[in-house]
Amino acid sequence: MTAAFVASAVIAGAAGIGDGWLPLHLFVVGALLTAISAVTQMLAVTWSAAPAPRPDVVATQRWLVAAGTIALVVGRETGRTRLFVAGGAAVVVAILCLAAILIRIRRDAVTARFAPAIEAYVSAVLAGAVGMTIGILLGAGRAGSNALALREVHLTLNVFGLIGLVVAGTLPFFAATQVRSKMSPRATPAMMRTTSAVLAAATAVTAVGHLADEPIIVAGGLVVYALGLVAVGAMLPIYARKRVSWAGPRVVQLVAGIAWWMVMTGALAVTLDGAASTADTVTSTANGATVSVASIDVSRAESSSTYNLANTGAVLTASVTTSGYTRSETFTVQDMGANATQAIDFEQL
Repeated sequence: MTAAFVASAVIAGAAGIGDGWLPLHLFVVGALLTAISAVTQMLAVTWSAAPAPRPDVVATQRWLVAAGTIALVVGRETGRTRLFVAGGAAVVVAILCLAAILIRIRRDAVTARFAPAIEAYVSAVLAGAVGMTIGILLGAGRAGSNALALREVHLTLNVFGLIGLVVAGTLPFFAATQVRSKMSPRATPAMMRTTSAVLAAATAVTAVGHLADEPIIVAGGLVVYALGLVAVGAMLPIYARKRVSWAGPRVVQLVAGIAWWMVMTGALAVTLDGAASTADTVTSTANGATVSVASIDVSRAESSSTYNLANTGAVLTASVTTSGYTRSETFTVQDMGANATQAIDFEQL
């Protein structure tokens, strides 16, 4: 299932289908979520020695993710908002089901040694559920004038929350397995829980900063998140020479990945300042810049219909009324460089 979504994302990207949204969401929603659903349950059951969830429950949860993803992308690409919303809602329900499954595994655990990882997974899933709900509002054109800020919140909760917390919660245990070592003495349950809590709080602060359009708060949240990643790195038992000589490339890849994650998070924090949110560098209604319509191509318009173009912040809504029946379609203007132009096509109208 995961491989099918990866292949679909690659094909859609190579074929240039859509505006980049399609391959991105086929990969993130379809591939990553099905992988996270499978791996988190597998690791939680294996590590805790808890009874495995019923096969029909597991299958239902994963197929709900898959079906929801398909409905989501088809609805978005064909302009069927109701189908898009239904697909997105199915994905949110599926990920909440995953949280319930993980909580049950945690409750039935024979050993509590690996509980911090399961708890991190639950936190990640809940962050993802909120981020996905915001994504549904954005895709349905219901975000209003806060569309650009909510898009940043959507990205933050899904990247730093859902994906980030799953990876961070897994690493202290997974790294020990990769180098055939005992866990680091620094990786105590209290330390792992504290680190996960710091990362979750930093994600929330960053999201609130985006929502409030306060770059300083966003930067503060990202800095704390980067420090949390330093703590994760400190808990990995991979720094002895014999570990490196035995595991070789796996340790190099692991260290390189963590280093990249830290550096990029820190870079986002130090490059995010007030100047990046002014009309001098970015044309966006979110920061008060003026976006004008230069021309409208009406070659496909119906002569007996009435057309209307309106906006709420960065969201443009075109509607057409024919014989008393009104259809509408929305388009969110993306950030652009100063004095740049952007073509907007209402394909369904």
